[in-house]
Amino acid sequence: QLVGGIPSELGSLPAMQSLGLSGNNLSGSIPVELGSLENLRQLHIGGNDLSGGIPAELGNLLSLDTLWLPGNELTGSLPSELGSLSNLQTLALSENQLSGSIPDWLGGLSNLQYLWADFNQFTGFISPELGSLSNLVILNLGGNPLTGTIPSELGTLSRLEGLYLFYTPLEGTIPTELGGLANLKNLRLNGSRFTGPIPPSLGGLTKLVEFDVQSNALGGDVPISMTNLISVTTMDLGYNMLMASSPAVAAFLDGKDPDWAETQTLPPSDLQVAGVSGASVELSWQPITYTLDGGYYEVSYAATPGGPYSVHGTTSDKTANGYQAIGLSPTTDYYFVVRTHTPAHTGQQNSLWSDYTDEVLSLIH
Repeated sequence: QLVGGIPSELGSLPAMQSLGLSGNNLSGSIPVELGSLENLRQLHIGGNDLSGGIPAELGNLLSLDTLWLPGNELTGSLPSELGSLSNLQTLALSENQLSGSIPDWLGGLSNLQYLWADFNQFTGFISPELGSLSNLVILNLGGNPLTGTIPSELGTLSRLEGLYLFYTPLEGTIPTELGGLANLKNLRLNGSRFTGPIPPSLGGLTKLVEFDVQSNALGGDVPISMTNLISVTTMDLGYNMLMASSPAVAAFLDGKDPDWAETQTLPPSDLQVAGVSGASVELSWQPITYTLDGGYYEVSYAATPGGPYSVHGTTSDKTANGYQAIGLSPTTDYYFVVRTHTPAHTGQQNSLWSDYTDEVLSLIH
């Protein structure tokens, strides 16, 4: 076991093909002299306390098939010189403090099979060029402050078995093209800002064993095609705005994720006019199951069917089963709707607003 830093003298051993120094509590920077190891195929220096940037000189290691750097304190952006590592199969960068963008040149590493870059500080968009990595098996970019959407080009990665884009600010809809990832086993998009429905095409991912989309802003009816995912052993749909109108879908989801329905931000059910008195209307409804984590019901009204609606007021929380709308005008038709709000909270970075209920009509006499 070495003490201190990586000796620069190792760079004077050009015949070396493998260097394994992981988990040795090494500190300091990665010596630029390692770029002289022209026959090196595997460089394992993860699980240390190495700091500083990744030396551009590592781009000289043209025989390298494994660059293993996770669990250090590395900083800075990825040097473009690494784009010369045409034999690279594994690039492991997890749990560092690397920053900058996910560079386009990564798409040129045609032999790359495993790309772990989770829990760094990478920013910007996910490059569509990653869709060129036809041999990629694992793509893990989770836990980075990435922005933008999931490139549809990732749907061409026919060998992909694991796609991990969890705990990011990524937004937009889940691309339909991901349904073409026939070998996908693990799909984790949890803790991000994805919106829209679950694409029916994902029901074609019949090899999937893990499907995690909890704590996003997904909504709408879960498609019946999802009942094809019989191999899934881990499913989490919680903390979204999803529903299952099909009994078959509901039964399937209950079997895979028993409490999924208990944390959905949905409109209350059975909205009714419970009474009219003077210039007020008493509304009642059935509260939703998910009453935790703050939030309330927003009551709106319009003088014409379909709106536009004006907010009349809100309830104190999501346990409320009714609301009294006061200060209304006599001899006027009012069309009321209600929707549910759940604020962002621990583990959920989205502020959720459900759809509106169906309208109810009340005439103030």
